[in-house]
Amino acid sequence: MADAVAQALNNSGELNLMLGDITSARENLTKATQLLANLETGGGEAGDLLKRRARVYSNLSDAYTASRMPAAAVEQAKLADSAYKQLSEVNGDSPAGRRLLAASSLTLGRKMSDAHQPGEAGIYIERAATLLRQLETEQIVNERDLAALAAVSFERGRIERALGNREEAVKAQIDAIDRYLALIEALPEISDYRFQLARAYGEAADLAALLGEPGEAKTANDEAAGLLRQLAEEDPEQPAFRFELAKRLRAAASALRDAGSGSKALAEGEKTIVLLQDLVNSNPDNPEYAYELAIVSGIQADMLAEAKQTEKALDHGEKAVNVMQTLLTEDLDPADNNGKRPKYRHALAALYGKLGHYSERSGDKDAALRCFEKSLKQYQTLANSSPGDETATKGVTWAEDRIGRLQ
Repeated sequence: MADAVAQALNNSGELNLMLGDITSARENLTKATQLLANLETGGGEAGDLLKRRARVYSNLSDAYTASRMPAAAVEQAKLADSAYKQLSEVNGDSPAGRRLLAASSLTLGRKMSDAHQPGEAGIYIERAATLLRQLETEQIVNERDLAALAAVSFERGRIERALGNREEAVKAQIDAIDRYLALIEALPEISDYRFQLARAYGEAADLAALLGEPGEAKTANDEAAGLLRQLAEEDPEQPAFRFELAKRLRAAASALRDAGSGSKALAEGEKTIVLLQDLVNSNPDNPEYAYELAIVSGIQADMLAEAKQTEKALDHGEKAVNVMQTLLTEDLDPADNNGKRPKYRHALAALYGKLGHYSERSGDKDAALRCFEKSLKQYQTLANSSPGDETATKGVTWAEDRIGRLQ
């Protein structure tokens, strides 16, 4: 009876996820995991029960991911992975069992990477790679296996970058690029392979820029942007293509700025803002787009200030502050009792500080003072809640100094 109820709750949770009702999905799937946790896995039906457990845990992990609760998502993904590992032991060393475990390991590694756990993530990515390479050695790989191997290389690149191993990260992304190119040559109609190729080119571009190779960075960034423009034209209703394109336009603007081409950088930055604003307008419930819009608007304000276009800098700076303030107020963190997210507070403190600079430069000292005071308030809140936050502590000192100079 409990098993049947758990299956019904899981089905409801999956439907909730499809419809975007994430809160109901979490509630139904949590109940399902509680029921399945009390069932014994012994006997002839052990494999079936383990499969059901793994699926429910995986679905609940996805629900937490959709809620932007990365730590909780990782914990549920670990439980799913454990169930798949037990299942592989029950079924022996079958190709199907290894595929399931490889897919679970890849998912868990990806979610750990998103949760800023690169060290642990690497363990599971390497396990996925080992399992998939066994299939490759045995010459029984299929298309999904090859796509998973490409994804493994991409995730390994992200992990190496997070660990500071940039050269190794480049090698991993080059391998991902080669694998996606091979998949696209065989199956050019599958748009997701082109999208993932664009992401790998984007990562390679960012790494080349960090390694001081602007030529290589531009080539890779142009490849990524070209693919993404084509994808966006083919499917304008898919926001992920346009959002990734916005990231590439932002990278291009940054490279032009570093090269001393200020006017070209401003033009590229304006294109990025237009694209992001359109994404925000058409996807108002996606805070990731709004956050990127605020950050890019702040960068544009800096470039305008450098170009001595103070009024335009003020306009963009105010826009950045307003968007970030809305995020801080409205996009609360369910993992912290619906508290305000420190990420937004940090960004808002910095944006207020910059807006204070632009106001001071324009001669409006009263406006500058108000901005520095708001920056100080945000930094003080961060420092009080996290005494070890060095950025916040330095921010408090900096804002107090700016205020003291103006009073």
